[in-house]
Amino acid sequence: MRYLKYAVVVLVVLAILAAVIHFRRESIVREFANSALSEQGMTITDLSIQALEADYVRLSHLVLEQDDGTRYLISGLSFPLSFPSIRAEEISIGQLVMTPADTKAAPLPLARLLQTFLQLPDNLPNTEITVSRFMVPGTPPVDNIVWQSTDQRQSLAFRIAPAEVTVDVARADNRDHQVEVNATVGDTPDALTLALTIHRNDTGLSLAGPATVDLAPWLPVLDDMGVLPADIVSLDARLAGPVTATLGDDVTQPVPAGARLSLSGEMTAEVGTADDPDIRLRANIPEPIRLGFEYPSLEWTVNVAKTDAVIGIHSIGDIPAGLGDLECRAGIQCTMRASLDAGPLELDGTTIGNAKLSASLAISDDPAIRVDILPDITLALTGVEAQDFSVTSISTRQSSGAQLTIDDRGWRGAIDHLELVVDSLTDRKSLTASLPVAFNTLHLRDSGATLVTEVSIPPKVAAVSWDGTGIVAPGVEGKISLQDNRVATSLVLSDDEGALSARADATHHLLTGTGTVAVQDATLLFGQRKLSGHLLQWPFAWDVISGTWAGELELNWKTGETGTDYSGTMTYRADELAGAYNDFVFTGLNTTLDATLDSAKGVTISPTTVEVALLDVGLPLERIAANFTPDVGEQSVQVQSLSLSVLGGQLVTDPFRFAMQEEKNDIVLRPRSIQLPLMVDLAEFEDIELSGSVSGVLPVTISSKTATILNGRLESDPPGGVIRYLPGIDTGDAGVSDSALDLVSRALANFQYDSLTSDVNYTENGDLILQMRLTGINPDMDDKQPVILNLNVENNIPQLLRSLRAVRSIEEILERRSVN
Repeated sequence: MRYLKYAVVVLVVLAILAAVIHFRRESIVREFANSALSEQGMTITDLSIQALEADYVRLSHLVLEQDDGTRYLISGLSFPLSFPSIRAEEISIGQLVMTPADTKAAPLPLARLLQTFLQLPDNLPNTEITVSRFMVPGTPPVDNIVWQSTDQRQSLAFRIAPAEVTVDVARADNRDHQVEVNATVGDTPDALTLALTIHRNDTGLSLAGPATVDLAPWLPVLDDMGVLPADIVSLDARLAGPVTATLGDDVTQPVPAGARLSLSGEMTAEVGTADDPDIRLRANIPEPIRLGFEYPSLEWTVNVAKTDAVIGIHSIGDIPAGLGDLECRAGIQCTMRASLDAGPLELDGTTIGNAKLSASLAISDDPAIRVDILPDITLALTGVEAQDFSVTSISTRQSSGAQLTIDDRGWRGAIDHLELVVDSLTDRKSLTASLPVAFNTLHLRDSGATLVTEVSIPPKVAAVSWDGTGIVAPGVEGKISLQDNRVATSLVLSDDEGALSARADATHHLLTGTGTVAVQDATLLFGQRKLSGHLLQWPFAWDVISGTWAGELELNWKTGETGTDYSGTMTYRADELAGAYNDFVFTGLNTTLDATLDSAKGVTISPTTVEVALLDVGLPLERIAANFTPDVGEQSVQVQSLSLSVLGGQLVTDPFRFAMQEEKNDIVLRPRSIQLPLMVDLAEFEDIELSGSVSGVLPVTISSKTATILNGRLESDPPGGVIRYLPGIDTGDAGVSDSALDLVSRALANFQYDSLTSDVNYTENGDLILQMRLTGINPDMDDKQPVILNLNVENNIPQLLRSLRAVRSIEEILERRSVN
């Protein structure tokens, strides 16, 4: 803009020269010169005469100071002492340096200065003035200034690298002048053409005429003037249209100027470096570009109603875009409405099927480029495909707007609040999710190499599924950052019922491929929400309805060419869990599981214990305790010990190994002191009273989820017991006659046994077969005569247990155990 501010200085210089040489004296006296220059608001502050000849005066330097403090240093000035004359005269200046005042200068009287310039042929006819160099600090110099006059015409030529400019002024009449301006830049002879008619009216001067300009050769000049960002390395467009300006005699009134330039063909631009531009732009502008300028405020405006563009980005490809209502003003302050609808796009290995964007932008360039994106932004990405995931669509739901800053350090962005809706995110294996996610205080720096944001997802609003099973998603709050090639997250998971909570911290170094994740304080409170309540569809026959589960995880990894190596630890704790499997009920389940994770060795689980207060399968199994070591790789469990209380006694096992992949697994059960009265009650033998207990060994084989017992044995514990029966007892088929059966019945009426043994077999159909042998006496018959009885007892255990489960309430059991 300094060119615009000082473009008329050449006219001022010529006016000064006209005033100085108007003395027509053979000597120069400072006082007389100052008297003449006072009309121009100038004073000679220093003067050095190099030579005073008969016809010419040569000054080594001349210093003029304007009333506002602006200084003009003229070096190597020579001019004739007497003119006008019929012969041509020459005035030459070696160098003119203008130093603007620090204070705000009063506006230059443009109409008066232009009028003085138009009258120069009258004051200096047949004269040539040359200025080798004109300089204003901080701007490129103007070289080889040549002004020539005749009676009715004048011409001006000068060079502003790389432009050669010529101005031809011809008087048409007392009120009108015709001005032709042409600029040649490099190999472009008509880089700028301007044909103006200057008309004098009662209030000042008016200028109007057609103009054409090629922008490509003017790029270095526009860059130096600060009109364009420095990153633009090429700009090609040809514009043509009318130019108008009004210069009033009243210097207090602003001077307006304007133009309506139409684009001929297509505009192209490149941003980045000349060898490898990052961005290429092709634009069509169907309506004229409106340009406005006002002096002395130096405010300028550019208005473009509509632009259709194709933006080519080196790492993405061509993106069709549109700009509407573009308006720029001085200082490169621009507003516009931008839109794009493009696809497919490739971005760092990710394909975007289609991208739609609409946003209002405000752009400034002082001192860095700043882009303000207003809150009305809408963004929709569809068909996002990456190596490890895909997304059906990503769209904005709410935004506070954004700010983008671009300078020598790259670009930086900031968003106070942004809400996105992610639809159908999937890892193409098991996970599918649709969710809204909010970003707060999102900052991107170092051309995107640094990112810091707060992220939040409300609880229960995300639709998440794993292997087709919907999950009631928890809420997420935390931070995500990318700094120094290090990605870090710190997230807290929770729900609105307090049933779930966890904290997860993770880091990953992009350059080394190393990372770590730590999950702490992961807790599920099943009393707040049962386990099935965390899924939309519960596909399992079991559930947990009370108790606490807690877990922790620490994992380290390193990714290389051969894959990912990892190591870590994992701990799970279950406290007082209660629930059900079909109509089985369990309460008071406690266990701790410690595991080591290793990419080379797999998952190694330490020996652990489990305790269950109650497992009700129809009859109560209580105080279950087991010590075991799982083997994940072999899909097996090595059980060191297993015991439980049942029917008033205990059931323990020998150490065994249970493997999921084996056709069969053998377990040796050892009943201890099983109370026979409780067994009778369980079997609902109402006609029998029985005392005593039994112990033994039961070899169990599990195959195809079916348990069988072959050749098991039970024996009574000393000292034996008593059997009493009521008439109608069924002794089974013992292979005896009716008279023998009657004898057996009488013997069992009050049978005191000292030995009870039984072979035990359990079939795949669930039939329990007991072949019992009893020895003892009946004192009511003969206390001296021993009696030996053989009895067969058979019952279907699954049917028996189902009948027992049918008459009890799962809810009552769980409630009763929770109270206890």
